[in-house]
Amino acid sequence: MEIYYQVETLKNLRLKENEAKAYLTLLTLQEATASKLAKEMKIERRTAYDLLQKLSKLGLVGWIEKERKTFYRASTPLKLLEILEERENSIKKIRKKLIKILPTLQTISERKEKLTAQILFGKEGIKTIYNDELKEKKPVYVICTSIDRTEDLLKHFLIQFTKKRINLGIKIKMLSVKSQEKILKKYKLLEVKYLPEEYLSPASLTIYSNKLAIHLWSEEPITVWIENEEVVKQFLKYFELMWKIAK
Repeated sequence: MEIYYQVETLKNLRLKENEAKAYLTLLTLQEATASKLAKEMKIERRTAYDLLQKLSKLGLVGWIEKERKTFYRASTPLKLLEILEERENSIKKIRKKLIKILPTLQTISERKEKLTAQILFGKEGIKTIYNDELKEKKPVYVICTSIDRTEDLLKHFLIQFTKKRINLGIKIKMLSVKSQEKILKKYKLLEVKYLPEEYLSPASLTIYSNKLAIHLWSEEPITVWIENEEVVKQFLKYFELMWKIAK
């Protein structure tokens, strides 16, 4: 019961179940090779290695070389607090972004022009936007610095969407950050410019046709979906300005 509670708590820090179990197992073992961890968790060695690499990127695992072997060690549990603080800071940044655009949205809401807005939850909400892009068949403009998160969340759906998008000849202009360059290189009909890393954000923006989608990448993604020509024009101006700054 205690292990279950520990795993569930770590999952709240955006760790997947196996990642949480791997960290707790390594914490108990103090140090172990990928093979030993795999044996303890009753999983394949390759799976254990992949888990260790992901935990390493999060700063939750370190390693040393000895006796021609790589031994992995769990970082201090205090690192978990650092991750929580980073998450809290991300939420604060999202809040600041929302506060920044609220006056514009408020002004728009007072106009007579019809404005349709919806709030969609989870990955199904994101799928709704992607399917609508295929239906509209218009160029898409994106500001997104978390492509890795998108791929992880949508997986097979994103592969199928990309094939359909290419068949329909739908082009995307995207602003991202250099850390996402390796992932983005594999996509066709995609023109990318890069912003400095300080623009890394847990929120992303998609503009197409007369529609706008703001994705907030919290624990359960939230999408604000707006349909209004005037709103889209204003955000396109913002995109074009950022496009000139990017490299």
